[in-house]
Amino acid sequence: MLRKFNRPIAAALALALLLPLGACAGRNKHTGADTQYVARDVNTLYTLAKRRLEQGEYALAAAIFDEVERQHPYSIWARRAQLMSAFNYYAAPTLIIWWP
Repeated sequence: MLRKFNRPIAAALALALLLPLGACAGRNKHTGADTQYVARDVNTLYTLAKRRLEQGEYALAAAIFDEVERQHPYSIWARRAQLMSAFNYYAAPTLIIWWP
């Protein structure tokens, strides 16, 4: 008689343990340009970031300047990109920073 009651309880327990894991299986909603790595030379990145700055797209310019520093950390352009990135973060009117 105990065997009949153990199967439904075990099935309910297994379902209760596995059901919350289904919430983890969704798509990653925070896949943006900051996670994709595209190797570019420093002149291309810096020029692109400067162009975005001139267009008033401060948040995007800051992200591209950060990318300059990430891809070319020991170049002279990395120091300039740090300064320009800080300026763009300051100049952005409403900037929401998402940190994973």
